[in-house]
Amino acid sequence: YYRSSPDFFDDLYPVPLRDREALQRLIEETNGDDSKQFRLIRAVRVENSRMWTKYQAKAAEIEKRPLEAEREFAGRGAPRTVEALAEIEGADQTFA
Repeated sequence: YYRSSPDFFDDLYPVPLRDREALQRLIEETNGDDSKQFRLIRAVRVENSRMWTKYQAKAAEIEKRPLEAEREFAGRGAPRTVEALAEIEGADQTFA
């Protein structure tokens, strides 16, 4: 995409306080190391046409893969983000 294209976009938007609070809770719920604490300093929503195009291409590629090609996650098992998001009040509206 070129900047003169009507399909080009490249914007940053500040994440609202309510969503930053939900992101902080997500960080806390999925940290996995009780001896360490993390604090969200800044959150921005990135809208970028090149990144979006790459994402869509990769998502389409993954969708075409046969189910047996799926692999289990290494380390501590499946990601805990989905479970943690379900526990966070209002997450269904925040991250939908």
